Amino acid sequence: MQPSNLSEENQALQSENKNLRERLLELYLQINTLSTISHDFAIPIPSNGKSGTNSPIASDYSFIQTEHTILQTGAVYSAAVSPSGDQVALSSINGAVTILTSSLKPVITLNAHNLSCRDVFWGASSLVSCGFDKTVKVWDVEKQKSQDIGTGGLCHSVCGHSNDSNSILCATGESVLWIDKRRQTPVRIPHDSPITSVTTFRDQIIYGGYDGSIYAVDKRALQNGSIWKIGLEGGAVSSLSRVLVEGQCVVTTSKSQPVLLEINTKVNTSLLAFEPPMRFGCRADITEKNLIFGSDFSSVCGGRMAAFCSGLSEPFLFEDVGGFDYGAIFLSEIAQKVLTYSEDGVIAVWSIKQA
Repeated sequence: MQPSNLSEENQALQSENKNLRERLLELYLQINTLSTISHDFAIPIPSNGKSGTNSPIASDYSFIQTEHTILQTGAVYSAAVSPSGDQVALSSINGAVTILTSSLKPVITLNAHNLSCRDVFWGASSLVSCGFDKTVKVWDVEKQKSQDIGTGGLCHSVCGHSNDSNSILCATGESVLWIDKRRQTPVRIPHDSPITSVTTFRDQIIYGGYDGSIYAVDKRALQNGSIWKIGLEGGAVSSLSRVLVEGQCVVTTSKSQPVLLEINTKVNTSLLAFEPPMRFGCRADITEKNLIFGSDFSSVCGGRMAAFCSGLSEPFLFEDVGGFDYGAIFLSEIAQKVLTYSEDGVIAVWSIKQA
């Protein structure tokens, strides 16, 4: 009898979970309707108090552009949301770091790098940028001053440890540079070809580069070399997203569809349903707080057409954002509010609405 009871309990929990998701979406739509978005973009409130329990939620909704601006700094290569969620930092081809509010109102522009600023990371303690002038900069945004760290190579990517605010990692030249505020000298993790992307998961430092493969080292035993390697066969690795607590990460390459990397006792890969960007530099984001559409995670990616994907499902396409879209990030993880940025300096915010 116990298996039957467990099955019935599981079905009841699934039904309750679906009802909660539908209610969350209704509340989110009401919040958007009452926000400062213009009436031209108003998001309607569902007419009835409950959605039909048999209707698939994801197919009933789409995204509309609710804010839009063009930066004069040229192509925008990456974006990062502040820990408080009310500001966004954007890195540009002219070396600037532009900070906007989450509704795209200007805050400040930092004259950060002498050459292209390739990436920004906004951790709990500081904003960090890196660029082709071979420097990493740790910013005091209020004072508009930075601590500059020479890397010796072109910097493509910068990130931090989720559980260690003192550590910064940078993909630079043929190495990963591990900067620790408690150490006088950074630790260099060498590689035999240029590194273009880096991220972390637990005690692993994960990186990829022009050779089209992903590697991982254990930060507690760097002398042992890579602990695993995955060959993607999709051209140079453009980006590695942050890694979720369950071990999911999105990898973008220059020639293939974005790849879902699942890191556990084994490392598995799956192709996501986005189009191949066919150009180096496209970035993706991921979140586990995908309460509306019901999957364990959701992802958003740039390319020739930005798109949002719930789990491994078919993507929701965004409208043309102007030229090649270098990437997209979640502004609101729970409610799927998305920011896109492009090679033409076009920045747009997209909000969910009823189809």
